Amino acid sequence: MGILKLGKGNFWGVIIPGGFLFINIFAVFYSDNLDKLILQSGLGYSFILLSILFSIIIGYVLRLIKPSYAEYFSIPILIIFLLFRKLIINLCKLSKIHPKYIKAPPSIHEITEKFPYTNLFYYKHLNSFPNSVKDFYNELLQKEFDDEIERIGNPFFSHCKNYIVENSNHLGEELFLTEGLVRFLNGMFYSLTLSIIIIFIKSLHLNFNNEIFNYILLGYIFSLLVILIRYKSVRKLEAVMCFDSFYITYNKINRNGNKDFNLFHSNEPSEDND
Repeated sequence: MGILKLGKGNFWGVIIPGGFLFINIFAVFYSDNLDKLILQSGLGYSFILLSILFSIIIGYVLRLIKPSYAEYFSIPILIIFLLFRKLIINLCKLSKIHPKYIKAPPSIHEITEKFPYTNLFYYKHLNSFPNSVKDFYNELLQKEFDDEIERIGNPFFSHCKNYIVENSNHLGEELFLTEGLVRFLNGMFYSLTLSIIIIFIKSLHLNFNNEIFNYILLGYIFSLLVILIRYKSVRKLEAVMCFDSFYITYNKINRNGNKDFNLFHSNEPSEDND
């Protein structure tokens, strides 16, 4: 595992979500004893080190949860927004107002399709790519997958990602940045969810009534909804960027036009993208 991957993907996807959840747990249960803890830990240095350690541990526990689980929670929210957007468009049409500022809503199939969204990539995104890119992926689909799009799943996505990392440092870095954003949103989804549950249970069962925490709770719920609304879009960006970068990297290496798709022989294990 390279230092770049450790520094970017794991920092945003591990330390920040873990630290966020740790701060909320501490603020709810131990904020009254803060002065005593700092005095007992020697000017706070030991407390800071322990906080960082616990943040990393919590972050890695959250990191073990697959990104696809958060995506499942986002589907009902996206369907509600789909129905709302359709309602707005229909109202505009009835009022003879052209809804030019409202994007066409996605279909149910787009919302429910699983990562890495190969149907969406082939039937929608490729239409906006140059013909050379479309020809490349259509030929790959025909030769390597017997025209069966459903066979292009996580294993091929991991193959593309590893191929890019092995052969293009710049594109690999961009891919890690996008992956780090996905891991950050995934970690923050669970961190926010657990923080909301902790604050809610504390306020219900332990006579915990603090107006500031009530406002914080509302802010957390709003942030959680924003993540659920945008989560699938960011994962789509990751998938499209990976497939596009694979095309660029592959053609840079194989300028002689020989489309041998079995050139990758790396044994490096890839991360779980489910």
